[in-house]
Amino acid sequence: MRHKNLALILLQLATSWLMGTGCVQYDVAATTRIAEDGTLTRRFALTGPDDKDSEDGLWKFFAKPGEDGWDPRVITDKRMELTGVFAPKTAIPTHFRLADRQEQAGSESRIKLQCRDYVLIADYRFEETITNNVPYADFRRAGRELVSLYWELAKQAMMEDLGERYELEKLFAFIEGDLAKLAGDLSEAYYWGAALQKSKSEIDRELTEICAAAGTPFDFTQKDNQIMQRVFRLSLRNNLEEYVKMKGAPANTAISPEQLNQLVAYFDLSPQNAFNLALSIQRVALARYGNADELSRRTEKLLKACLGAYHGVPRTRFAFNLEMPGRIIATTGLIEEQARIAWRFEGNNTFPLGYRMSARSILDRREIQQKLAGKALFASSADAVAFLEKGESLDDAELGEFRTAMQTAVDTGDFQPLKAQAASGDNELAKFAGMVLPLMGK
Repeated sequence: MRHKNLALILLQLATSWLMGTGCVQYDVAATTRIAEDGTLTRRFALTGPDDKDSEDGLWKFFAKPGEDGWDPRVITDKRMELTGVFAPKTAIPTHFRLADRQEQAGSESRIKLQCRDYVLIADYRFEETITNNVPYADFRRAGRELVSLYWELAKQAMMEDLGERYELEKLFAFIEGDLAKLAGDLSEAYYWGAALQKSKSEIDRELTEICAAAGTPFDFTQKDNQIMQRVFRLSLRNNLEEYVKMKGAPANTAISPEQLNQLVAYFDLSPQNAFNLALSIQRVALARYGNADELSRRTEKLLKACLGAYHGVPRTRFAFNLEMPGRIIATTGLIEEQARIAWRFEGNNTFPLGYRMSARSILDRREIQQKLAGKALFASSADAVAFLEKGESLDDAELGEFRTAMQTAVDTGDFQPLKAQAASGDNELAKFAGMVLPLMGK
């Protein structure tokens, strides 16, 4: 016997409750420029909802508009801008911290910038993470509470609406085990699929396969809601008919075809249906909590705990651009121009462990190489990267000494400081300088 469809209906109720109110939208835009000397300049803008009287409000959502080094400026009631300039190797302060109005969930941006300049060539590495850390244990705990919340309300609603003639206590006993297992299987697949950065289509296929294995023909990949509803209701009718047959009810209490139709219609969540489980849950919640908004508040709190700061309400869209010196050799973004990278994503893409943007560029100073060696030293990006990898053995102080010696050679043509480094003993600086001299024929 299969009652997974009823369980899945309750999951749908819980996770879709707030989708109709997701009209509040924030646009987060950032343009970052990294200069040749490693200085980072960023212009950051947050645009709030069209409704200036929105309960969320720009200032409430933008919890901390500026920190040391950032110059905040409000342009309009709905738009705020920050600008900041940071020297190389300076710890870059968080440029925004986002929080919802109840401060149930928050997020921030963390930036790492590394610039290693060898005079002949420079290496730039940029990384930024929009955090949304949702530990798996918290995700499962809040998810169980969310399903439990709606299950208790649904049981009361069904008892009030349908009465005893369907022997609902027996039906509930069948559903509860299916509900817990299906909710657990679906949530685990969704969490780890997102953590492994699988595509939405891949995750949808996995969720569909889980439902199929549970006897529930629910297709998460199907975009036509009407087709999904027809499949859902046909399967539900078959399952309910099977349940009625196995009840063994006396003839005088048997469920008529009309009653069965009514029962199937009860689980149709369409807004046009005046008699359905969704509306009944609202009625029961109002009677239980005495406040029409309390169920939404509890649902939002649990969904935030499950999915983090960017779940559904408000919707947040990100448009980040990065300009770097030289030639980009690696990035997680889209290269729009020779030295310009773009990332476009939404808040839900940060679930569960954050959204990470990274890029690396190299500035191959051919004019300096030609002056010192009479030729270009790196025939390909692979040659340049191999050189830079050897330079990573130098700590900051050693790199500073090497740069000073190289700059002397560039300015005066005197290679003695570099030769003295190569002869200074068995250390990383000596090894690196000893490798560079032959490249320039010295």
